[in-house]
Amino acid sequence: MILNYLQLVLGIILISSAIYDFCVTAFVPTNEGKITKKVSKLAYHFFFLLARKNGVNKILNYLGLVIIVSVCIIWVLLAWAGLALVFLSDPYSIINSTTQVPADVWEKIYYTGFTISTLGTGDYIASTNGWRIVTALAGMVGLILITMSITYLVPVISNAIQKRALSLYIAALGESPEQIVINSFDGSDFKSISSQFTALADMVFRYAQNHLAYPILHYMHNANQDENIILQIASLDEALTIFLFHIPEDKRPSPIQLQLIRRSITAYLQTIGDDQKAKENPPVPNLERIHQQTGVGLAHTDPPAMERLYNSLSNRRRLLYENLLSDGWQWDQLQGEKFKTDLDIMPENL
Repeated sequence: MILNYLQLVLGIILISSAIYDFCVTAFVPTNEGKITKKVSKLAYHFFFLLARKNGVNKILNYLGLVIIVSVCIIWVLLAWAGLALVFLSDPYSIINSTTQVPADVWEKIYYTGFTISTLGTGDYIASTNGWRIVTALAGMVGLILITMSITYLVPVISNAIQKRALSLYIAALGESPEQIVINSFDGSDFKSISSQFTALADMVFRYAQNHLAYPILHYMHNANQDENIILQIASLDEALTIFLFHIPEDKRPSPIQLQLIRRSITAYLQTIGDDQKAKENPPVPNLERIHQQTGVGLAHTDPPAMERLYNSLSNRRRLLYENLLSDGWQWDQLQGEKFKTDLDIMPENL
């Protein structure tokens, strides 16, 4: 009798855990369930161990898929195990529809499985009205979990596509922070890039909110440098630092556009948290390269001014650096060969 009660209580706990974790992950826009978070971190560490923490390893492209599928399977398995324990709490809860013989353990597990999957084969049935009601509730739980899991996946996949589009947009501006700045120079100033910042800020703000609503997006890695959002946002933010603090005021892009795009990245950084920062500052930008290619005299380039400036920016840049390191990249990979293919011939290639 005590064992039966323990099975009932444990079953209810497992069912409640599955439903709660699912609801928090799918419907609370600023959180994820503890089970989902644990599964995500375990898969993340396992894949990065296999990839030897190398961001270009193609195996990491499957990390997001594995996490999504694993979480959905665990939700269903928890509900299945919990409901099976509920039926097991009464030896006579389920009977063979033909012989009326009580079902054994494996038959009850089988019965629970086809009930939550709504297959309803009918070879086993509930023995009383009370267990028929439990069976109906089990079918509802299974239907909700399975259908809503699929519904949850649709926006996650859609947002992953938007994330890739944002990465490519930033990568197209230049293959490094310095090159983004150089490419925006029109011979007299750097204002031409202002028109791009409006669209970019909107995309980054949207990505930040999607990242908050679907934390699983953080684990969806892309081994292609052009398409990796973490590399591209770090590259864009470094370019913004150059625009804001090193380009003379009369030659900078629109101040309101600079503020807009900078704060969109701040909104993104706030979603990943600031409790984990790199232990050291990343290298400072190569300002001499910008001066040589544009001929513009840059501000705050003497050693004392540089030290004060980058000390004040330390928290932000170390957070970007840690985010980049945790995704298997190094800071020098901001200087990547983005869009360097024989399909993308530009005048400087000729």
